[in-house]
Amino acid sequence: MPTPSNILWYSSILVELAVVWKIAHTGLGSQFQFFRLYVAASATASLLTLAAAFFLKDPDWQGYIYVRWVYLSTLFEFLVIQELCNLALKPFPAIQAASRRALQASWLLLIAIFAAWYWYLSFQTATRFPILRAAVRYQDASTVCFALFIFLFLAFLSWMPVPLSRNLLNHSFLVGALYLCIAFSRFLTEFRTFGLQVQLANYISVGATLLLCLLWLVVIKPGRDDSLNTPKGPVNRAEAEKMLSRLSELNATIARSGPFSQR
Repeated sequence: MPTPSNILWYSSILVELAVVWKIAHTGLGSQFQFFRLYVAASATASLLTLAAAFFLKDPDWQGYIYVRWVYLSTLFEFLVIQELCNLALKPFPAIQAASRRALQASWLLLIAIFAAWYWYLSFQTATRFPILRAAVRYQDASTVCFALFIFLFLAFLSWMPVPLSRNLLNHSFLVGALYLCIAFSRFLTEFRTFGLQVQLANYISVGATLLLCLLWLVVIKPGRDDSLNTPKGPVNRAEAEKMLSRLSELNATIARSGPFSQR
């Protein structure tokens, strides 16, 4: 009989596939291309893990797939955030370039930290699950960094403020919440019994994936969205024009500064 954790897992796979289908068949693909790839890859990794469990019956293969997906998922997370920034700041190329380079620099720093951590673990022969621990630590650092980047980005949008469509604003909040939940679940593996905490972490990460993908299906609407919103709430067209004027001035200032000018 399926366990509660497996039922949760199977349900999350079905919901992820529903998100992929909705993006592909409702005209949302042009906006959320990398998000669709990320969710599709996540569902594929889960299906491959299920296949290894049912047909190969080899835990090593399941671990192999999981570790590879952990590393690959951070690439997709990076691309999803870059896509989000590009969509929100499309009319302001200099600001867009600045945010993109800040994100790239933070990811390069994470990779350097991970490499140092992996090198350290290679000398810890008594440590259990060294490869798994290295993968989990890397995912911890990357998802926390990416989630913080999203919420700092939303704070910038609120401070300027930058008017966004309702879909894009809701998408930003949901992706940030998803990354934070994944990071929180992985941090739990540092406490008490490692194996037990991995099970609890999986409950949280899979449950968060299921819940947030369900919310995504509900709040992201297909079709034209002409509404203008900020994290503080909706704005009218006159207010939006003032905001865009301020952003145009900031964009021109950054473009004249040199390092973040559009290339």
